[in-house]
Amino acid sequence: MLPMTSRSRALLHARAAVLSLAFAAGFASAASAANILINPGFGNRIYAEAAYYGSEFTSAPHPINVPSGQTLQAFSNGPVGYAQSSLTYSLSDSGFTFDFTHTPARGDAIWMCDEFGCFPQEQWAEGSAAYTVVDLVFIPLTTVQYSLSGFLDVVGTSFLSSTAQLVVQICDNTGGVICGYYPELFFSNQASTSTPNESFVLGAHGGDYIDDLSGSLTGTLYAFRTYSISIYALFGTGDYVSPYDYPSATGQVQLAFVPEPGTSLLVMLGLAGLALQRRRPSGL
Repeated sequence: MLPMTSRSRALLHARAAVLSLAFAAGFASAASAANILINPGFGNRIYAEAAYYGSEFTSAPHPINVPSGQTLQAFSNGPVGYAQSSLTYSLSDSGFTFDFTHTPARGDAIWMCDEFGCFPQEQWAEGSAAYTVVDLVFIPLTTVQYSLSGFLDVVGTSFLSSTAQLVVQICDNTGGVICGYYPELFFSNQASTSTPNESFVLGAHGGDYIDDLSGSLTGTLYAFRTYSISIYALFGTGDYVSPYDYPSATGQVQLAFVPEPGTSLLVMLGLAGLALQRRRPSGL
């Protein structure tokens, strides 16, 4: 074996430093997202529902896992028009996102003709509604900070009777605790029945019929404890929706997970720093 020269030592030190940094970067990348497990032993559900003359809904396939996501659409037909609910969800180690659109039935106009000519005959839609429902029980495998945000915006109801509601709840269910019997990490219930073009924001007060708010939009979810998130969003209209009304509601609820820095990551970063600080051998 040939003796190691000072230049060879320098190359090995440089290589070790690069490998240390690469390993630390890979560890940091792996630690940049939490590990979230959906608990299969509970009644997890994600579905979009439309209710007009009857109720129709489309559910996420079971079992619900992380990662997963897709778009669910439900339609309910009536004598005039149809109600529609659309929900796009994404579940990952970095968070859960739910985007939804609710479109109640609207009227139609049919052209009628007689000996005097043709004219539109308006047909008014009766009351209908659209829903988004989410119930998920999950376990973080690492301690994470959570951040919750969301909204529901209604348009096209300036001259219509309508109902809008957004309920979001996060609970610690460890030990079989049932939400509602103990303080939730977060709870918001906003509902309005007489405010045109209503708008709700999570964490703010709103709703002319119900306005309940408690808990925090941010906090800590501890490793191996059992938590749940529940979402109920509703938008519906009363009778007499004309062909010239365009009522709809759009909303989003997002629960983000931010892992806490691990001690292993700090150790690897420290080793990488020490490797970079080594002095170059003399004689180069």
